[in-house]
Amino acid sequence: LKLRKKTEKEKKKEEEDYLEWLKGNPEVKVDQNLAKDMSSLQDYWSNPLLDVDEKFLRDFILNKGYMEPDADRIPTYDEIVAEHHDSEDEDAVEEQEEFERKYNFRFEEPGGTELVSYPRDIPGSLRQESDLRKRKRKE
Repeated sequence: LKLRKKTEKEKKKEEEDYLEWLKGNPEVKVDQNLAKDMSSLQDYWSNPLLDVDEKFLRDFILNKGYMEPDADRIPTYDEIVAEHHDSEDEDAVEEQEEFERKYNFRFEEPGGTELVSYPRDIPGSLRQESDLRKRKRKE
């Protein structure tokens, strides 16, 4: 005995019947094992009180909204190469190169070897000195 392979037409018909059965069409006959396994899903999805989000999810799955319409099409080499030549990409690469150049040669620029320090107390700032701790210690 040999396992007979299904033709594309048979596979397509079987898939359509299965989807119709899941949608709740009682006239469509499917395999008994499949019907037994999927009966709870069919009952849930054919419920008229299903909320809007669940209806959207049901339709999305049944209509295969997750698949791209031209998923079987293989893009040409020119299409693939053309996608990757954007002026934005080139600008981003130039910015990266400029950053790397500045970082790599930071010690060779004037003042690059000196550490910049700032005074702890900045004269003329708006910060007021608080001697609250000093007063509390004296008490």
